Amino acid sequence: MALTHTLKTTFFELLSKDQALFELYEKAGQDGALLYEAETQEVWINPSFQKITGLEASSLDLLTFSGLLHPADLYLWNGLLHGDDRNSSLMLRLKVEQGNWEWFQISQQQNASANQPLLLFFNLLKQSNPEEFPPQYLNASISIPEFDRLLLLEGFVNSNIDAIQVADESGRLVYINKVASRRLEIPQSEVNQYFVKDFEPLFEVAGEWEKHVEEVRRVGKWVGESRNFSVKKRKSVPVEISVTYQKISGKGYLVAVSRDISVRKQREEAYRKENDKLQQILKLTSTGVWEVDVATGLILVDERFEQIRGYENGELSSFDWDKMTKSIHPEDRAMLNLLLNGHLAGDASIFQVEFRVRHKSGNWIWCLSTCKVVQRDERGIAEIVSGTLTDISLLKQMQIELEESITIFRTFAEQIPAYLYMKNDEKIHIYNNPKSAEFLKLSPQEINGKRAIDLFPADVALQLEEQDEQVLKQGVKLTKFIWQYLKNGSEIFLEEYKFPIQLPNGKTVVGGLAFDISETIHLREDLWHTKQQFEKLMASVPGTLYVLKLMADGTFTFPFVSENLRDLVPGLTVEDCQADAMNYFNLLIPEDRSRMISLGKATMENLRPFRQTCMLQLKSGEFRYHRLVSQPEKGEDGSVSWYGILQDVTEEVKLEKEIEMLALVAQKASDLMLICDEKGKVTWGNEASFKVLEQPAATLLGSLPGELLSKGDAKSKDWKSLDLALKARRPFKKILSFQVENGLPYWLEVEATPIYQQEGVFLYSIIICRDVTRLMDKQREFERFLKTTTDQNERLRDFAFITSHNIRSSVANLMGLSDLLIQNPEEKQYVHLMKQVTMKLDTTIRNIADILHVEQRFDPQEMKFINLLEVVNRMVDFCQKEAKMEEKRWEINIASEIQLRVIPAYLESIVYNLFSNALKYGLKDQNSKIILSASRRGEKEIALVVKDDGLGIDLDKFKDRLFKLGSRMHEISTGQGMGLYMIKRQVEAMEGSVHLKSQPNKGAEFTVVFK
Repeated sequence: MALTHTLKTTFFELLSKDQALFELYEKAGQDGALLYEAETQEVWINPSFQKITGLEASSLDLLTFSGLLHPADLYLWNGLLHGDDRNSSLMLRLKVEQGNWEWFQISQQQNASANQPLLLFFNLLKQSNPEEFPPQYLNASISIPEFDRLLLLEGFVNSNIDAIQVADESGRLVYINKVASRRLEIPQSEVNQYFVKDFEPLFEVAGEWEKHVEEVRRVGKWVGESRNFSVKKRKSVPVEISVTYQKISGKGYLVAVSRDISVRKQREEAYRKENDKLQQILKLTSTGVWEVDVATGLILVDERFEQIRGYENGELSSFDWDKMTKSIHPEDRAMLNLLLNGHLAGDASIFQVEFRVRHKSGNWIWCLSTCKVVQRDERGIAEIVSGTLTDISLLKQMQIELEESITIFRTFAEQIPAYLYMKNDEKIHIYNNPKSAEFLKLSPQEINGKRAIDLFPADVALQLEEQDEQVLKQGVKLTKFIWQYLKNGSEIFLEEYKFPIQLPNGKTVVGGLAFDISETIHLREDLWHTKQQFEKLMASVPGTLYVLKLMADGTFTFPFVSENLRDLVPGLTVEDCQADAMNYFNLLIPEDRSRMISLGKATMENLRPFRQTCMLQLKSGEFRYHRLVSQPEKGEDGSVSWYGILQDVTEEVKLEKEIEMLALVAQKASDLMLICDEKGKVTWGNEASFKVLEQPAATLLGSLPGELLSKGDAKSKDWKSLDLALKARRPFKKILSFQVENGLPYWLEVEATPIYQQEGVFLYSIIICRDVTRLMDKQREFERFLKTTTDQNERLRDFAFITSHNIRSSVANLMGLSDLLIQNPEEKQYVHLMKQVTMKLDTTIRNIADILHVEQRFDPQEMKFINLLEVVNRMVDFCQKEAKMEEKRWEINIASEIQLRVIPAYLESIVYNLFSNALKYGLKDQNSKIILSASRRGEKEIALVVKDDGLGIDLDKFKDRLFKLGSRMHEISTGQGMGLYMIKRQVEAMEGSVHLKSQPNKGAEFTVVFK
């Protein structure tokens, strides 16, 4: 402890606490006074004693004061403090202000309580030779015999701590005190019976007695360590011995004072072990040790100090303070020198500082140095300073990061759009950020110190404190609460997170973070309603909405797929698609899968809309067509997303194929065919229309058909009625004349039929114009022939009537005659012969009448003989793809030799339409099949039968419009009602007939009779 160490209690403050001591001090009137407190080992001196000794402080520790005593008198001082007699007095040498040794007569006074401080009085004794006993003492002892005079020493050297042994120059013991008597186990009265040599070899000093005697005579004293041994127990005790040579009455004596240092040795051993541990800890804590000689500036460092600075062991052996100062960062150098000089001057007992020092590598490292002045000279000037050096670069970095974290937290707490607060274990606010203060319309200082009941309505406050109690008592790590209350008439929703915070003092506080989620709640409600509307909208959308994403690594994923996917692709869930997009793409047929992926990746560059149709096979084995329509969009991460809709267009594709086939048939048909839009204008025409009208497509398309067809016709109003019917979307059927430029007029049978969707939405109108010029010519010829024939028939009828009447009359007469002749037996055989002839004549006349009623039929010249089985096989091949997709199976029972006299194109159209209807409505499951057979009926008729076990047709409901153009009999029908119409017209054109047997859900059986 430094000499400048100052305690709060002064000499007079301590003295005033005990009235008895204070009275003793007042009466003494000595040169100096000292108070000693054994419990704290502290010493207090009065001002006069401070002046004598030159001490600046009025209080100091016992060890520091003992340093002012002459080394040879320390044992006397210890005996005075710790002896049995607390009223004894003695003389001691003490270093005074000028640095000289002066003798002081010390007397002690003790009050009634032994636990009170010890009060000592010091009187200065003036004499010329401080090394001699003072004259006052010698004069008082001169008449006492030689050894008895030494015994006087017992009064001021007898101590319960030190052992005193006195021997003459021959080595005989002449005196031992009580401590020595106990330690050596010999009575004081028998001491002169022993010589020092009697304790050899146990008394180590005795072995070199003569040597020690000469040394003591020469220098006056000898100090060292030895061991005292018990004579009886033969047990050694470590001691510290001080031997002085005293000459009394011309005779010399050696006075040995020995102190038991067993405890000190134990402490030194413990210190050594602790020091070893400390050295190990210093190594583990990256701490080095240094020591500086203040006078020379030389610095001694250990190996760890060098390692911290980046040097090898021994590289800093010639290290001094000047080099150390230069290696310190310039910004830290002045501050370090200032603090160090203050420490050397005694401003503080321990000096600690952080600074930057240059590493061998050239970098600056942060270090912490703790040092202390461990040695001062007699003037109190520092001589040796020792200290430690610790690398705190990592700690400093952590400190910087901690400061940054604190700054970030403060910034976060001030800027976060949430209410941040803390409450103590009594649920009182101790911190609130500005946002919470703004919410409560109070300052943070006004909120701190308040409970919830002071800030919120009672019901809300009770709820909040219950939550706080749950966090504090149950140790919940993180609890989420959502609560609401009315504020200024508005409903406020708060989402609050509460959590316990453990403080270093063991207490727990509640931390809270609350967000005003009122807008979020209202938005969530709006989103919920929007979601309901969106779900309803998605349910009404004829398809599945999706988002397909191509990641940067080339893999596909579905971030979103609407729930109606399961209806579109049975057996495939939304989760399957989101887990792996290939679960959908693997259902595509291989060629379509490769095409779709290639085309999809191609849109990554141009980001153009994507629209493709593909075929896939479901897990059930059924083939379906899907259409993907989407818009690609490129993300910042390099991925591409397609936002689109997935639709099942199987029926549409089939319809397109049917329309394509029908368009092909219509395109090649000899009849003129046109399609008109809702305004009655032409949007399509077949080859015959361009050929008949002799108009280019640019002129034909977009025109009104009545205006085109009325040219050259005086009765153009009939053609205008066609345009009016088209605009009104009404059916129209009439035979009108048409004349091309520089050509003969001919007749057209014009039939217009409006086509509607099942929902009643108008699609278009179809116009079919058949060339009936020959028919009209034959009709006119037939009419002329009919008129002539009618006239002839009238005449023939009259002729036949007359002839018949006459013949019957004649026959009647013949029969009457025959009856008369029968009565004549001789002529009977001739009469029977006459009756038989007459009956045959009557039968012949009846047969002639019947034959006249037989209708003569007209046979078109286009009709040819054709093999029925070849036509059927060709149509099966044409429909093979549909047959495979639907897993249809055919059963054909047609003999290869059956020949029909028909128009070939009509037969192919009839077979195709029958097959198409069977594919659409004729199969219920995978075991269903379509049966096609043909058989002869008599000599002139052949019946073709197509039978299925599908949906069937309700004849009671659709009988009247079964074969009309535009009629549809099923709700799932996507056709336009042209098939059955064409079948009937084509069959009847070839003088055939068509018949149907059917019941709902029990299939249908079409029979076509050819003649």
